[in-house]
Amino acid sequence: RGGLCRTDVRLMTTTLIIDMDALADLSPWESLAHAKQWDEFFEHIPDAPLRDAPVVALARWASAHGARVVISSRWDERHRAAATAWLSEHNVPSNAIYMRRSANPDAPSLAHRHAITASKRHMGTPVLVVHNSGEVATALRSRDVRALPADRITDDPAMWERLITYAKPLTVKKKGN
Repeated sequence: RGGLCRTDVRLMTTTLIIDMDALADLSPWESLAHAKQWDEFFEHIPDAPLRDAPVVALARWASAHGARVVISSRWDERHRAAATAWLSEHNVPSNAIYMRRSANPDAPSLAHRHAITASKRHMGTPVLVVHNSGEVATALRSRDVRALPADRITDDPAMWERLITYAKPLTVKKKGN
């Protein structure tokens, strides 16, 4: 028929936010992170393999169907060029990358702030967050943000369509309310 189906229309107005740690697997260098040797740890960004292929497939599918794909990361802003190069090398689409700019905030607060930022930039659009941590996804849901842990994403396009209908607009409170 040549027309858009309901899922296509919904995708065109959805923001999919994906945690960078659900994409790049830096776990082989975790001992450096535990020792807070951050510069040495992040030197390995170019070497990091894909962590979760279904999440990458979801990002590619959503982008191909018109969704905005935003990468959210607790990585320091100083590593933006390396993160961007890694995403490009692994053919992970992104319309924006949100990174931390200040002292290391807790993961749920930063993920929530990134979801709010994405929602403000495209008011009223449905938002769905895929996070590497199940605990962070749970914390986001307690803040009324639709979120799933990355390990729950499968390689099933029918599941991806259901996920898009699960996304919902965020209620953004104005300062002073």
